[in-house]
Amino acid sequence: MLDEKDLQAIQDMISVAEQRIAKSTVTLMDAEFKSHFNLLADGIQDIQEKLVPRSPFPG
Repeated sequence: MLDEKDLQAIQDMISVAEQRIAKSTVTLMDAEFKSHFNLLADGIQDIQEKLVPRSPFPG
């Protein structure tokens, strides 16, 4: 039968595994989405440059 010491050891192992999964997930998301967000930001910047006049008075 499991005693409190065993349960604490299991909880510690679960906590370590959760931390590793969280770090791996963040790393994966950064690698996967960063380039997409950069492309999106570039596209938005291009659109804004076309919409905003360069000077307040044309010509």
